[in-house]
Amino acid sequence: MGWASVKREATRRGMQWHLNSDGKGCPTANTSGRNRKQRPRMPVLTELNPHKAFWIATRYLGERIMWRTLSHCLGAAFLSAVLVSSASAQQRQLSWAEKMFSHQEIEFGTIARGAEVYQYVTVENLYKEDVTLSSVGTSCSCANAQSDKRVLKTHEKATIAVKMDTKNHVGKKNSNLDVSVTFDGVHFKSVRVPIHAFIRSDIVVSPDNAGFGRVMAGTGAEKTMDITYAGRSDWKINSVRSGSEFVTADVQEVSRGGGKVKYQLTLHLLPNAPIGNLTDRVTLMTDDQANPEFPLTVDASVEADIVASPAIVNFGDMEAGSQKTVPVVLKGLQPFEIAKIEVDSSLNCFRMKESQGNKTVHVIPLTITAPAESGEYEEVFTVTVPGRAEPFQFKAQVHVGG
Repeated sequence: MGWASVKREATRRGMQWHLNSDGKGCPTANTSGRNRKQRPRMPVLTELNPHKAFWIATRYLGERIMWRTLSHCLGAAFLSAVLVSSASAQQRQLSWAEKMFSHQEIEFGTIARGAEVYQYVTVENLYKEDVTLSSVGTSCSCANAQSDKRVLKTHEKATIAVKMDTKNHVGKKNSNLDVSVTFDGVHFKSVRVPIHAFIRSDIVVSPDNAGFGRVMAGTGAEKTMDITYAGRSDWKINSVRSGSEFVTADVQEVSRGGGKVKYQLTLHLLPNAPIGNLTDRVTLMTDDQANPEFPLTVDASVEADIVASPAIVNFGDMEAGSQKTVPVVLKGLQPFEIAKIEVDSSLNCFRMKESQGNKTVHVIPLTITAPAESGEYEEVFTVTVPGRAEPFQFKAQVHVGG
């Protein structure tokens, strides 16, 4: 920077230029007007050597530029910190509807193409008034969602099953689970839960469903699936891990060549699996460093050979002497006959029509005449089936008002 440049910059910044005895000049701070409070200040340099004055002036201008730049940077940093802090605070403050959801984000991870993989979100009514899930859906066709319940009483729960469409979509997918919640029939709230998944195009699973379906208790089940990889010729599956103690899995290489590798996965549902719905994951571990694993959802409906629906017949509140009839459905995995149905107590307030024949579904109308005395009543019905080692049971309940 020459003397002329220093002089122009000093003048622009409100500094005065003084001539020394040798005819050369040096800048001094302008202490008048609005520049009086600016920092740092420039000392009077009227008698200094021109070279030293030049050095001091250059340093002064640099300090002023640095001071302003630093102020701007600190201000921006402070503002950014405030915004981030504010965003974090807002993130922690969930709405009354969001508080009912078990997940605020759904992460599928890496999924094989064609694989049927689910994630489950539980919604619990935390309030006294009824809550209605008026609509359940997703923001992208790459995912779909379905709830098993619509209206929730206090502390009742609904399960929303979220599934990725791995047949028609590949790559990174970002969607949202969108649920409209109605509270006490008046207040409305929309809940959005982000969904993230990466669907691999180089791995294909067939068939897409790793479920066992309906399985009779005590029998167990087996299912095989083909896993085909297109890419590296040395790709391999190292191991397979089951998330359930009632499901085992093993994998066997079938073929390798032409840029493709094929494995067969065999899933086993153990005979000791408990009655009810079983849902878990089987994860395959590969030698792919970028995406070393991918999951499969395994489910099964383990059922007794014969079940009653409803298992507990609730007649609700009744007046003494009044009557009510409720159909009871007895369903078997195989056709069966009913030899007899017996009651445990001597209430003599129930009667039912017999169901004849050998069939998988028997519908029995169960009628109650409410007892004369008020109170809570319960009856146990024992159903005897020819050829079945043990009879099975269902219950009925009623409250008789005073």
